[in-house]
Amino acid sequence: MYNIVLATDDNYATHACVAIESLLRTFSSPGNIRIFLLGNHLSEKWEEQISKRIAHYDATAVFIPINDIETQLKSKLEINSLSLTTYSRLLLTELLPTDVDKVLYMDCDMLVSSDLKPLLDTDLTSYELAAVEDTMYPELKTQIGLNSTDAYFNAGLLLINLKKWREQNILNKFISFISRFNGQVPHLDQGVLNGTITNWLCLPLKYNVQAPVFAFKRHTDMLKYYSLTSFYSPQECDSAKKAPAIIHFTSFFLQRPWFKFCLHPFKDKYREIASDLFPDFKLSGNSKLTITHKLKSIAFVNFQQLYLILR
Repeated sequence: MYNIVLATDDNYATHACVAIESLLRTFSSPGNIRIFLLGNHLSEKWEEQISKRIAHYDATAVFIPINDIETQLKSKLEINSLSLTTYSRLLLTELLPTDVDKVLYMDCDMLVSSDLKPLLDTDLTSYELAAVEDTMYPELKTQIGLNSTDAYFNAGLLLINLKKWREQNILNKFISFISRFNGQVPHLDQGVLNGTITNWLCLPLKYNVQAPVFAFKRHTDMLKYYSLTSFYSPQECDSAKKAPAIIHFTSFFLQRPWFKFCLHPFKDKYREIASDLFPDFKLSGNSKLTITHKLKSIAFVNFQQLYLILR
């Protein structure tokens, strides 16, 4: 049995449905999948709808409420404009059954485009988790105790050795780390994970292709923009752009595919699945996206070299 976990509330439930559907459609044996839904006050309506779709593929759905995250992490958390739901991945040793030794955590704003069985079969015996490296600024690395040149992973896709997490009592390490920052960890729970996890396996980029990889036309410009000394090779970046296994719809100039204004090259894949699942699906406006933001996005995508010179 392969174990997958996503965390959502009602606001992100549509995206969670699209992510789950894309996973099950492409998986070679969906009947061998058990999906744990961590619901932050998730309504019965959404639970019923998600359950029916998962059952359609003979997969198993398990719903787990996560309504007291701050209590369990023993801290008042600074989350800016995000949801507390994002911190739930730190609590997996407590939330999931003890028979789950390995689990794939996925953010809801992802879309799977190829069979993830090879990823799920990855040997994690010697590692605490496996993840894809992120394009993170050096100053955000040093703020959590890393060196500026250290690799930093994106927490949107985590293949976790939950057995090792339990053996190391890693939740206490998370709680101590959050306490050191008085609940205001740079980059939230992703900062906690990167500041705490020391032994992780770097996955191929195709398993978590974020907006910057799609948005930058030249590999050297991406490295310079983020002040990176190393990242995946130009060849691997090009390959991941052309054939991503998992698309992660982070915003970075391209914006999100559920908004009317979106420049992401894979936006239609999200919209196609959303329309299949929800006949009344409609794109929404983004109140936070001003005319200036839109113009900057268009300029970055279409006149990138000039934009990078003038910025």
